[in-house]
Amino acid sequence: MQAPPVSPAPRTAPAPAPAPKPEPVAAPAALAPRDLNKPRPLDPGDRPGPRVLIENVHVNTFGADATVEVRLRAGDRTASGIATGPAVDGYLLRLCATATAGAVDELLSASTHADGPARCFVEHAAAVSFGSSQVAVVVLLLSCAGGWVEQLSGSAVVTGDDRHAMVRATLAAVNRRVEALLAS
Repeated sequence: MQAPPVSPAPRTAPAPAPAPKPEPVAAPAALAPRDLNKPRPLDPGDRPGPRVLIENVHVNTFGADATVEVRLRAGDRTASGIATGPAVDGYLLRLCATATAGAVDELLSASTHADGPARCFVEHAAAVSFGSSQVAVVVLLLSCAGGWVEQLSGSAVVTGDDRHAMVRATLAAVNRRVEALLAS
């Protein structure tokens, strides 16, 4: 007589292993490496310099040539910068940034700050699409008599005239540094 066939016993899945318990951290998390290119600590002290305001932006095109004049005011001082070049849309924005930098240079020429006087140089200037908006963006070099150069950037949303937005973007790039350099 043969033994009745034996059906295999139902297999059960092995029980899941318990989740490992997190081990306590023996040392605090490592700090990010120090940024050797951090901004210069221009301290305005107790009396920061006056805020720089835009008085006028004037763009004149004549044929293929353009001239941009920007007038700024800081407290009781006014300054103007002029830039000339080709009357091409993209280059007009660079002229606006350059004229603004020239006016800032004029304001900073009388700086009595230990790191002053300073000069601004435009590296890049353009209006770019950002989502559904246009944004004026500028990258500047700020060179101080203290022997250092700092790269700064500024932006402003184009709400009407992109040339006026570029002037605002240029001031946005330098505003904190100018406040310190014009401090009395």
